[in-house]
Amino acid sequence: MLDQHIEDPEKFAELKELKASWDKIASGKKAPQFKGEDLDGEQHSLSDFKGSYVYVDTWATWCGPCKVELPHLEDLQERFKDDNITFISISIDKNYEDWKNMVTDKNMMGVQLIAQDELQKQLTESYNISAIPRFILIDKEGQIINSNAPRPSENIGSILQELIDKEAV
Repeated sequence: MLDQHIEDPEKFAELKELKASWDKIASGKKAPQFKGEDLDGEQHSLSDFKGSYVYVDTWATWCGPCKVELPHLEDLQERFKDDNITFISISIDKNYEDWKNMVTDKNMMGVQLIAQDELQKQLTESYNISAIPRFILIDKEGQIINSNAPRPSENIGSILQELIDKEAV
């Protein structure tokens, strides 16, 4: 259908490639694996959290909009602390010390990871992350619910509550 409207073959190829990259992370698709390092230097991957809903926050210490979301994310983590939801905040900071200091100084909750170098590249390419903050919601089986999920300051709380309510039935 698009080929009827786009005459430039290079533009058409670019658009087709972009669509394919988003189709890979559409709702219901297996979530691409990612890894990150915690404050203790331990590596964790998405598969470590299978059996739990996973709400992923990709952020960085230098990102103003990311910092605006932090109090809302903390509220969500407190609200759902007794539920089967894992909150993973994965930083794409280049400066490890900046990340470590912010996580410890602010006593940030949830699973705190940093993805640098190849791990960062893998994460951002797998999920088409070109801007942060970016939130991703994954089901208990590792399937994507929403690869561009609402922010904590938006309606994600009601979506998470619906998931928990369905589980309780």
